[in-house]
Amino acid sequence: MRFGIFDQNDRGPLPLPEHLECRLQLCEFYDRAGFDSYHVSEHHATPLSLTPATGVFLSALAQRTRRLRFGPLVYILPLRHPLQVAEEVAMLDQMSGGRFELGVGRGISPHELCYHGIDPAEAPAMYREALDLLLLALTGVNYLVSRFAFGDLTHSESLRSARLFATEVMPALRERSRETAWT
Repeated sequence: MRFGIFDQNDRGPLPLPEHLECRLQLCEFYDRAGFDSYHVSEHHATPLSLTPATGVFLSALAQRTRRLRFGPLVYILPLRHPLQVAEEVAMLDQMSGGRFELGVGRGISPHELCYHGIDPAEAPAMYREALDLLLLALTGVNYLVSRFAFGDLTHSESLRSARLFATEVMPALRERSRETAWT
């Protein structure tokens, strides 16, 4: 049996710098105690999470742990450019020695989507497109549409490990996303 931690990382009584330091120390403890994984939520403009930039927090975690697998639950794809996510995935996977686990979603809170200027009714379609483009970026395929434009990805050093991640770790993600109703 494996045990993992899901951290909402909600607001507590400590000042933010101290709160984040304590959370990272807790992750170091999880690593030493033998937990298998740690996943942190992404929320915006609410007290639900103090890690709206999950990649920044996870990069610190990658440097302070040795065996703990980790990742976001979830990167809210309508809020991000898929190429940015692919590059971040590649960096976090490299910085951690291959311990990164990718979690993606469309975002469910109308408040948080509106905070970023996203019409909640458009989020499901934006998610589907962003996921397809993210998977294309992770495999080095060029893409051009009205919402997202990619340059030449075939020689991108920063994406090389992400391609490996996509082909060896995430082969079923695309199929599962098509089988799931995202309404």
